[in-house]
Amino acid sequence: MSSKSLYLDNRNHYREQIKISNDIDALNKLEKGYERWKKYSDQWIELDLDEYVNKLFLNPRYHNEGQKFIIDSDESNYIIYCDNSCSYFRIGDKNYPTSDRRHYLDKDLKHPLNEIVNGKQRGMSREDREKITHFKMKRKKEG
Repeated sequence: MSSKSLYLDNRNHYREQIKISNDIDALNKLEKGYERWKKYSDQWIELDLDEYVNKLFLNPRYHNEGQKFIIDSDESNYIIYCDNSCSYFRIGDKNYPTSDRRHYLDKDLKHPLNEIVNGKQRGMSREDREKITHFKMKRKKEG
């Protein structure tokens, strides 16, 4: 079974469980994640989750942490966070805590901290960094 299929099955199960338990906080977080996706996803590039899992992990481990579906392994310095509200993910560098701006990576697994504007390097804003560290999950091609 592909990583994306595991994620989608988990996401559906997670949603059902919080509805059954009537967990208002978790339902609110799902709604917040969905609103974020609606607002910003047109700025995010589309990537193949399975391709990145195969590239980054020999023996991937799958588990939930709150609203996130986590893919990682002991042998890798990377971690993938899939959101259980919508089909998007981020790639993290385990060498940095999640509070560090260097934790989240771009599609080339680089730390997007700076940008060049008018030939000069300057620090990238959080909004601009998030445009290149959030990825829509690629949909399967029809036909």
